[in-house]
Amino acid sequence: MMATFMAQQIIRQANISLAAGQQKYRVYFINTHLYQAYKADVDNILETTYTDQFPEGYGACIVTA
Repeated sequence: MMATFMAQQIIRQANISLAAGQQKYRVYFINTHLYQAYKADVDNILETTYTDQFPEGYGACIVTA
């Protein structure tokens, strides 16, 4: 459930702007290691959730730095 919540928060920000979604991703996974246990599940959700705004999924929100 935590992974779903985190992915929803990233998606909500990405719907405002891609940069905002990427920043939320950084908050969860780049700037801290507190949520690393959820990273694989969140990445999977982001990569497999499609909308008109993101027809290829929200994978663009996944950043490494």
